[in-house]
Amino acid sequence: MSLTQALAISAEGISGVFIVLGLLALFIWLMGFFNFEKTEKVEENQKAQEKFSEKEKFAIIAAIYHLEEGGREMVVDVMAPSEWKKTARVEQVML
Repeated sequence: MSLTQALAISAEGISGVFIVLGLLALFIWLMGFFNFEKTEKVEENQKAQEKFSEKEKFAIIAAIYHLEEGGREMVVDVMAPSEWKKTARVEQVML
């Protein structure tokens, strides 16, 4: 085997490896591209369907936990003030 044949075989093998790596990179990029679009849509739907704040979720979980642990007391119904928007604005300005 001569030096030129050895170099040709090496170049052929190296180019084959880089072609396969390029195809793998393209495949991974395409999978990420399609998955990103789905994830973005799911996140938008979750934000649109978000009904409770973190504090409200914590209160709900605490109430459920309390009832599951054997607490049979009545849960107090909290009524919002009739002018809650005005109250929220005043509290926001005061902060």
